[in-house]
Parts: sequence; structure tokens; C-alpha cells
Amino acid sequence: NVATDKGISFGPHRIHISGTGVNGEGAIVHLANKNFTFCKLKLDGDAKIVSRHSNGVFILGPYSSTHGRCELFGHTLTVETATSLSMYRNELVGDQGGLIRIASGDLVFASESGYDNPFLCVEPNAGAFSMAKSGTIFIKRDVPNIEVPLTIESGADVMIKHIHESNASDCCFNADSNSWAGAVTIEENAKLRMRIDRSKGGRHFRISGRISGAGSLDVPCREGSSTVSGDVYIDSPTNSFAGTFFTGTNINSGSVYLSYSNSVPDYTRVNLVDG
Repeated sequence: NVATDKGISFGPHRIHISGTGVNGEGAIVHLANKNFTFCKLKLDGDAKIVSRHSNGVFILGPYSSTHGRCELFGHTLTVETATSLSMYRNELVGDQGGLIRIASGDLVFASESGYDNPFLCVEPNAGAFSMAKSGTIFIKRDVPNIEVPLTIESGADVMIKHIHESNASDCCFNADSNSWAGAVTIEENAKLRMRIDRSKGGRHFRISGRISGAGSLDVPCREGSSTVSGDVYIDSPTNSFAGTFFTGTNINSGSVYLSYSNSVPDYTRVNLVDG
């Protein structure tokens, strides 16, 4: 392992993994109080990685000037973490599909000054993400066009939260700069929430991919005692989610914009909450 200012890394070497490890505990088990970065990760079969420390973050990202590269090749990478999996200057490559499944923990897409996008799906069928349990998908700083499918699995309650960790003046206020462009599936008894945190520099977020499934959508939503939210744009004219559409849930600022009259299907129950 190579110690870095961000924790532990295998350096620029390509790491091949498959399997779930001894007794299904994980092919790679991370126990340290440090971040663990994979710069180049290739799946030779379905695989499981586990981080057990409360401060141990998995990162699919760069080593020095080398961009991160993840190759799924039709396989599933299951991630169990007490914290999060962070996508940071990472490329998802290949044309055989595959899945990164967050079995526990959060998912983070984080950019920095000088980089247009922290995550690139290089081929159209390079892979997808799913959230198996309740958690948060953090969009940190400005992240344009995350072009990858996302599934919220049955029973999960997941929040997409856009924040800006440093000076809010660095944040691009153009709504087009922050968007999920891949298809979004919300399974039965699942809910996807949107929280744009103005108190931390967040402004706008756009869902331009098609939203489907039997679950519900809540935009913009309340988190804890905070009631200050930004704006959410829902763009697809072919959305088909069948659960309840909540909007204005206990917020005192922020709006939801529907680009088409059928961006919310006519058979979907709409619940307008007076905040």
C-alpha cells in the first residue's frame, strides 16, 4: 500500500478482484481509520468490498496525475461501508454493463476546481448504480451530466443532496451544471428525495433522465430542522413513476420546475404540502 495525503492507495496499479472473500466478508476488507483509494479497478467476476471503520471511506479516484478508472465488464461490485463510496475524478469504462451496488452507506460524487466532472461514464453501457438501503447520494460542488442509470431498491429511502463545501461564490449557479442524466428507477415502497442545501452553497439540480418504477419522488424536501432549499428541475417528458409525487414538503424557499406537462405522469398522485 502507498500512503497518501488522502489515506491508503495501491498507487497507479490496476487491481483485479472477484469474489466475496472468506465467509462472504469481502474480497477486500478495509479496517483502518483512513480513506482507501482504488485508482484502477477491474472486476474479473462479481466482487464485494467492505469498509468497517466509521471513518474509512472507499474512493474510486486518481493517484497523483493519473485519473481513476473502473472496469466492471458486466459484473457487480457490492460495496458495504460505514461511511461512503466516493467517485472522484474517475472514469467508468467498458461496454458490457455492470453494476456498483451500495449495500450500505452513502454514495458521493465530488469535483474540485479545475475539473469539469468528477465522474465520466465513457461508454454508454459502462455500468449502473443502485442503492440497496436508505442513505444519501452527495453531489459536492458542480457535477454536470451524471450519465449513468440509478436504481433505488425496494424499501430504500434515498436522498440526493447537492452541497458546495467551500466558498459558495465558487459554485456555478447555472441549473444546467448539476444534473443526473441517466435513467432513474424507484422500486416499489422506495422513495427518492431531493435536497438542495442553500446554506452550504447549493443552488440547483436537474433530473434529465427518465424516472420510472412504482416508488415515490419528493422534491425539494426537508432534512432535519433545515427548511432552506434550492430549485429542482424535472426534464423528461416520458416519466412513468407510479408512486406519490411530493413537492414543497416543509420548505420555505426553493421551487420545482416541470419541463413538460407530463413530466409528472397523469396517473401519479400529487401531494402539495404547504410549508
